Amino acid sequence: MTDKQTFKNLCSLTTELVGLPEGSLSCKSREQKFQIPRAVISIIARQEENIHRDIIGKGINRDRTCINHYEKCHNMNYKSYPKYRKAFIDIYIAYCNVKKQKKYFKTQLAFEKFIEKNNICSSENYHTELALRAGNFYVTLKLSHQDFYNVIEIIKFALKDYHYEYKVI
Repeated sequence: MTDKQTFKNLCSLTTELVGLPEGSLSCKSREQKFQIPRAVISIIARQEENIHRDIIGKGINRDRTCINHYEKCHNMNYKSYPKYRKAFIDIYIAYCNVKKQKKYFKTQLAFEKFIEKNNICSSENYHTELALRAGNFYVTLKLSHQDFYNVIEIIKFALKDYHYEYKVI
């Protein structure tokens, strides 16, 4: 899963948890009901997933300096602002629960068999390499331009219940 998709999933989880409409965290409103969850998911994305500030900023329609501000103010807000603290704890617990539900592969062989079973394979003529990692195990797929997007969609579908990430090499 890419950082952008991970952050998008975190935004969906947050809006569902706090009862806001989907996509509302990227609106320009400075109301507390938007501002607090926006700051909380920025902190979780930075601390837990190490997502770059630019990706977070684009996801919530802010620039990266807002993310710097959220990080700078997090400790003080957590100590002295009960609404922020409650929102942070609730969202963080929900995030951890979702993360625990994801599955892991036990061996490299099990991962490779799963990849083969789901017809995720390299192309004969390739122009692009894709590194696919699930937990501590990885494979490198050599893909043609025609197969690239199809394989990405298959990966997203087949590995939706697993911890995984992919990068173009």
